[in-house]
Amino acid sequence: MQERKAWLRKNLHEISREIRGLKKKQALCYFYDRRNHRKGFPPPHAILKETGEVAIRIVSRIPDADKQKQQELIAGQWVKLKEPRNSLTAILESIPFMVLNATITLLIAGMFVPVSFGYFGIAGSSFSFQIDLPVLVSGALGILVAHELIHLLCIPDFIRSETTSLGITYGGGFVYTEEQLTRTRYLIISFAPFIIISIILPFILGMLNLLSPVIIGFLLLNSLGSSVDMLIALHVLIQVPSRAYLVSNGKDSYWKLNV
Repeated sequence: MQERKAWLRKNLHEISREIRGLKKKQALCYFYDRRNHRKGFPPPHAILKETGEVAIRIVSRIPDADKQKQQELIAGQWVKLKEPRNSLTAILESIPFMVLNATITLLIAGMFVPVSFGYFGIAGSSFSFQIDLPVLVSGALGILVAHELIHLLCIPDFIRSETTSLGITYGGGFVYTEEQLTRTRYLIISFAPFIIISIILPFILGMLNLLSPVIIGFLLLNSLGSSVDMLIALHVLIQVPSRAYLVSNGKDSYWKLNV
């Protein structure tokens, strides 16, 4: 026993160094791109992996539709969901939801503060509103990240899914998954950021007397950003039967009963 203790004391430093080296090796993230290999920069299909475990995947864009998978879905009698053709069309079609979402948030905030044009610094033809640029940028980024993380957290077992990813781009953020989802789960994923950030949160902040024009502005930003989620959810409610499943292939979505 004494010999073992002496050996451990003598070699403890070397053992610790090997353990640290092993952890560093496991923590490295490698990114695969069809054209080249790059370490440290996430290409369109980046995969963050650790030994024996899958972490959150970070992507720079929604992957292109897999033609082979598309043929398999069609052969398996999956029905393609009718959605807006492009982002601009989706934004234009979601304008009514922008108005509705913003109105709901303002009504909740109005229960605690005197919401009016004057409250936001708008009086007649004049406009006076001051906010630090770092506060504006960090607040908008914080709302964006929180919005997408709520989407992500609503996806079952997202941390181990090899087809689920989170994307933050200059034009906004998105969460993408090719996991099969029930219609109910799909709707929860769609509605959750708006309900949590723009309905529940202003109520809590109002109860704590923490609402301000700046905070309400950020909450409204989430309300506006949730409008496309509401639009897609409406398409799902109209087109997809209650017991159906949905799956994504690139920017296309498909549904099927009796999976």
